[in-house]
Amino acid sequence: DGVHGFYVPLVRSWICAAGHIPDLLHQVLFVPTDKVGEEAVRDSGAPNILPLSYASGNLAYGQRAFFDFELFRSRVVMKLLQHDVPVWLIEADSTWFANPTYVLSELRDLDVIVGQDGGLTWDLPESGFIFMNATANARAMQAALISQHDTVLRASDQSVGELGAIASEMLMLPKLLKSVRWTSFPRKHFVGGWWYKDAKFRAEVEPVVVQNNWIAGNVNKVARAKQWGHWFLGSD
Repeated sequence: DGVHGFYVPLVRSWICAAGHIPDLLHQVLFVPTDKVGEEAVRDSGAPNILPLSYASGNLAYGQRAFFDFELFRSRVVMKLLQHDVPVWLIEADSTWFANPTYVLSELRDLDVIVGQDGGLTWDLPESGFIFMNATANARAMQAALISQHDTVLRASDQSVGELGAIASEMLMLPKLLKSVRWTSFPRKHFVGGWWYKDAKFRAEVEPVVVQNNWIAGNVNKVARAKQWGHWFLGSD
C-alpha cells in the first residue's frame, strides 16, 4: 500500500509484527509516497522499497483526496501487472498472525482473489486486500476499474471535497469481478473489521489476518489496535 506520513505509525507497527513471521517481510514491496514515509520504512528495516511521490495529505474515506489516492494506487498496480508481476495489494491497518501466502499456492489458477468485508455470508469484496494474478483477465479488469474510477471522479463537481461512496472501488468491484476467474480468501481466516464489533462473528472464525477497518481515522485505528493487543510498535 502507499505509505505516507500520516499513515506511518500503522505501517511501522505492521512491520514490527511481520518481522517475527518467517519468510514474510522480504516478499513485501513498500511504496512510500513522501519523504517521511520513505524514511520511516527504511528505518524500520523494510527490505523492498519503491518511492513514488504523491502529495496526498491525511486521508479519510469519502473525501475526494481519498479516492484520488485510490486511483493513483490502482495505476501503480496496473503497471506491475503489465510487467507480468502478480500483485497482492495489502494495507497496513491490519494484524497478521501468520504468513498467509500459502493460500496463493492453493488458488494459483485464478485471476483474482479478494478479501471479504463484514460477516461470513456478506458479499463486500475489499479493494484494499486483493490478489491479482498477472493474467490477461486480471489486467483487463484492472483497466476497467481505472477507467470507471477516473470517469466518476471527472464527472463529479471538482469543488466538492466530500464525495461519500460514489467513487468507492469496493462498490465497483462486484460487477467487474464477473469478467474474471475469482474467489474470496478463506472467509474464516481472512476477516474485516467487523470482527472487532461482533462477538458471535469472532466465535465463528480463526483469523490469520484481521483488517482494522469499520472505523474512521488513523487515531481511532491505533487506539483500537492497542485495546485488542494488535499494536506492536514500542514507545521508542
